[in-house]
Amino acid sequence: MFGAVDWEYTDDEIPPDATIEELQRMPPPRSADEGALLWGTVPALEWPALIQGDIDRWVKTAADGYFLIGFWGHGTNSHAFYYVRVDGPIRVFFRLHYGGIYMDNEAQAKIIPEFITQYLAFEQVARPAVKSLVGVESMGCDGWGIETLDGSTVYHDGSLLERPNFSEVFGRILG
Repeated sequence: MFGAVDWEYTDDEIPPDATIEELQRMPPPRSADEGALLWGTVPALEWPALIQGDIDRWVKTAADGYFLIGFWGHGTNSHAFYYVRVDGPIRVFFRLHYGGIYMDNEAQAKIIPEFITQYLAFEQVARPAVKSLVGVESMGCDGWGIETLDGSTVYHDGSLLERPNFSEVFGRILG
C-alpha cells in the first residue's frame, strides 16, 4: 500500500526534548492521509498520478507497465476510485468519483463496477485491432481516442461512465 501524500508525526509523538540521535531512531512516520488505499507497480510508485493536473503529462509520458488501483482523495469532494494503467497500446486513466461528502456514494458503488466490467470486456475485443487506445474518465475531464492498425481513428469527447456503450461509440472502426 502506498499513497501520494505527505508524511507527518503528530506533536504528541515527538518528545519536546528529543535529541537528534533519538529522532533518527524513531519509526517512520504514518501517512498524513490515512484514507489513501492505493496499490501499484514501480512506475506508479515513482509517480502516482492522482490529480486532474497530472492527466496530460501522464497520457504523454507514463511508462508501459504503469498500474495504479485503489482509493484516494482530498478535501470534501475530490475523492475517487482509481484504475490507471498503461499496457502496450492501451492507456486508461479512470479517476471515478467516490467517497466525497456531496456524492451519492451508493449510486457510484453500483456505477463503477459496471463501468469497469464493460470497459474490460470492450478492451478484450478491441485490443487486437488497435494501434492506440487512450481513455480518460476523470470527474468531468473525459475523452477517448482510438487508432486502429489500419489507421482509422475515432474520438469521443465526453464520459462513458454512466452509459458505458463502448461498442456503440467505437464499433464502426472496430468492425
